[in-house]
Amino acid sequence: KLKRTEDLGKDEQERVAAVCAQMADPHPIQAKLAGGLDSPEELMDAVVTDAGLTASVLKTVNSAAFALASPITSVQHAVTFLGVAVVKGIVAQAAMAERSQEGTAEQQAALTRIWKSACAASAVAQALAQELSIARPSIVATKSLFANLGDVAGTLHVDGAAAWYGSESYLVDRSGLQQNVFGATSATLGGALAEAWGLPNDIAESIDTGLFVLAMPPTQHPLVGDQLREHVLVYLAGRVGDRVAYHGLKDIAD
Repeated sequence: KLKRTEDLGKDEQERVAAVCAQMADPHPIQAKLAGGLDSPEELMDAVVTDAGLTASVLKTVNSAAFALASPITSVQHAVTFLGVAVVKGIVAQAAMAERSQEGTAEQQAALTRIWKSACAASAVAQALAQELSIARPSIVATKSLFANLGDVAGTLHVDGAAAWYGSESYLVDRSGLQQNVFGATSATLGGALAEAWGLPNDIAESIDTGLFVLAMPPTQHPLVGDQLREHVLVYLAGRVGDRVAYHGLKDIAD
């Protein structure tokens, strides 16, 4: 049984609220990412005005994780080479890291996997949405980028949660641990945090309902038509992202 937000008892609601309260105020660019920055020009203009973010983005794209043949020398170069969806993910990660505590080595390893999944999911969602001729693929990509927000908050502020994001971990196992140990899933926590941060309502709702596909047949799903199609797209992109981050997927054809 998937425990939804409306199923939470008082104690569980208080736990969720306590984690949200422990999270640092969001970097100003988080709201911009959630609400747009969909063109290369918009994204570059927003990042280059912040020297710290620019340095973090360049450090990340030139790290061993990307294993590029030649170094990326500017944000414009990164956007051109990696695409808007991937760079938005890197910017979101850098912005979160700038406002968060450093954490233990285990927490840092978990966060690296979570963000790797989010970046991959955002890029996959963009490609799938374009293939299916969805009107604004960037919205689907943005929802995929923020889908793991609750996982980030849990890793930072729920005791022992970092261990749930080890190599070879699966969504079903993580969700079960979240419900049994913490009392709520990362989807509920992420939706609450998005609301507390003042992110757009459709982003918060997408996060909050993100696991519905996992636990209910289409006939019971509260969404229908184009909304359901977009919801499933975000979910599927997230599972591909997890395959990349937790199971070493290298080739999308696999």
